[in-house]
Parts: sequence; C-alpha cells; structure tokens
Amino acid sequence: MKNYAGSFLTRFIPMGVLSVIMGCASTPPSSFYTLNPMEKQGAQQTGSDAMQQVTIGIGSIKIPDYLDRSQIVIRSSHSGLKVDEFNRWAGSLKENISSVLAENLSLLLSTDRVFAHPWMPDDAVTYWLHVEIIRLDVVPGDAVTLKSHWTIFGDRGKKEYITRTSEFTEKAGDNSYEMIVAAMSRTFEKLSREIALEMEKLK
Repeated sequence: MKNYAGSFLTRFIPMGVLSVIMGCASTPPSSFYTLNPMEKQGAQQTGSDAMQQVTIGIGSIKIPDYLDRSQIVIRSSHSGLKVDEFNRWAGSLKENISSVLAENLSLLLSTDRVFAHPWMPDDAVTYWLHVEIIRLDVVPGDAVTLKSHWTIFGDRGKKEYITRTSEFTEKAGDNSYEMIVAAMSRTFEKLSREIALEMEKLK
C-alpha cells in the first residue's frame, strides 16, 4: 500500500518548511543551572564575636546588559559572544549572585545577619555592600574570569569604608556547562572571601 500521507507532504509542502517541521520535532530540551554557595566544611570562618552583632545588607547587584538574560552567555572569540538557547539560568542571575554572596558571607563571618536586597529598614543595617559585575567571561575548556567593583558603606550609605576592583580566574575544566557554572561559583567564593576579610577589619 502506498504511503499517501508521505506523498502528499513531499508533493505539496516546500522542502524548507518540511525541514523546519522535522527539526522542531527533534529540538533538544533546555538544561537549567544555578550558582551555588561555598561548602560549609571549606569555609575557614574568620568572623569574630563582634561580627555576630553586625547586620550586613547586600544591595542590588549590577551586571552587564549582555548577561542580564535567561540564557548562559559564553565567549566565542576575543570580542564575540555566544548566547546558548539550550543552557539557561534557572532564575534571575542578579538575584542568584546576591543570594550566593549572602550565604557565603554569612558562613565566612559566622553570622546569620546577612540580608540580600530588599532588606530590613536602613537604620538596622551596619554595612551596605554594593557589587557591580564588570565581567563574567567564560572560555569553554579554558577558564572563567570574574571582574567586579565593590564598595562597603556605613552610616546608612553615607560613609564609604572601602572600594575595590577585584578579578579572579578559575579553570573551567572542560566544555560542559556543569563544570563552567561550578567554576563561576568558585570565583564568587573568592570574591566573598576577600569581602569578608575587609569587613572583619572594620570591627
């Protein structure tokens, strides 16, 4: 018996359209990722008893426009970027960074009084942390580079204690997004450690 349905498709549907239909049927599912806070056993806590009385507020995280999307962005060349439609962030990247920094600082400084924006009333916050991500570059199979500009404020944001630009690099391991995101998380761990050390000096 002849396959009249197949004959009809090939005869009356243009080949380009047929290719699109067939391609859609085999589209791979998307994978979703999150940055993760550091492991508790590797924290090497630096917080003093005085830090337990301090309240830290993490302000809104700023990231470059090209990173502010659901897709993970990697480097395809020195000046080129690739937006991966099938490997995505599970939520807002800015909110993910904020929560990871909050968890890391809470662990490093031995305090539960670290809050991501929006936080409690301003007069209850001892230190305000503002972080701007300048670069979060991924070269698959090579490395992840995090460059950030951050400031610690006091007195309801009126007094600037320290401002610094930090840059950290972590080996990506291989081309898998699992390894890439893990390397990203390690760069934020390094940033958290540097911020925690400076906060400890303020007490």
